[in-house]
Amino acid sequence: MELKAREPPPAADALHFEGPEKVLEIWFKATSGNSLRKVPRDKWVNLLRLVRCQILSVISNDFCDAYLLSESSLFVYPHRIILKTCGTTTLLNCLPQLLEVARVDAGLKDVEDVFYCRKNFIYPEKQQFPHSSFAEECKTLDIYFDGSGYVAGKTNGDHWYLYITDRTAAVAATTTEDQTLELLMTELDPDAAKLFYRSDQEARVVTKTSGLADLLPGALLDDYLFDPCGYSMNGLKDNTYMSVHVTPQPQCSYASFETNASHSDYTELIAKVLKVFKPKSFFVTLFANMHHAPALHSIFPIEIGGCKKVAKMLYEFENNYKLSFNHYVGATSILASKKAG
Repeated sequence: MELKAREPPPAADALHFEGPEKVLEIWFKATSGNSLRKVPRDKWVNLLRLVRCQILSVISNDFCDAYLLSESSLFVYPHRIILKTCGTTTLLNCLPQLLEVARVDAGLKDVEDVFYCRKNFIYPEKQQFPHSSFAEECKTLDIYFDGSGYVAGKTNGDHWYLYITDRTAAVAATTTEDQTLELLMTELDPDAAKLFYRSDQEARVVTKTSGLADLLPGALLDDYLFDPCGYSMNGLKDNTYMSVHVTPQPQCSYASFETNASHSDYTELIAKVLKVFKPKSFFVTLFANMHHAPALHSIFPIEIGGCKKVAKMLYEFENNYKLSFNHYVGATSILASKKAG
């Protein structure tokens, strides 16, 4: 099933746009007959007003509804929701209403797990409360959940934040395999970035010619090319989702790829993504529970896409999840130049 309802996106600062997304994922305790997919669309529209973004279109299959937003994506599963927004959106402002909608419209009142993550901002001074700092974000999340905040990478350089609810392994006894792979790329190759300017081309042409259509073969795709530049894409294949978001402007170039696809070795998939954007610096994060975590130790090579691994961190959490964080930098990267200087 595919449903489309295009709306014009709000005006954006094309010169200095904040590409790195804020990502919130909430798992609710599964109860028979209750589902977030029963929530009426107008409830999502109202909720997203608090975030300061809007729905452009939606695609659906038997497992998930994937909303393409004016700033990133919303994925709605029966008992799981993933909301990611970029720019100066105020994602965490929707938490009270989100929990209320889940309780009233979906019959889901018990939260099992919460994950909130983001890369450090390019323009942190432009963010609105509570996103003015990670400390403020943690304070906001702590109002509703019991969790802890972590940072991976250099605090005086590029880094990645994670907030996760605290649960012991005995409590977190889920048998569902869960993993999320993210590539967060900066300093995109100028020739690769040019493809994501509107010009006279259509989004579906960009999706095909760039190679993005091949990242999840057989997936139902929904893409959008913004004016004057910028690109977003959601994909669904059975229970698997993916998202791609691109900010091509040279002074703030950024692209992200996210998927819950299960692979024993992600090297080939990562190489395909890097071939599209050719970034000079990027993060690879893999967040997985105990049913997929063994692969965390071996899947990321020392060098890939012309970049070398400069940092690797492995976290093990009490709720049976593990995180592999990897930072790659090319020899001609601005970051590498700063390090050398």
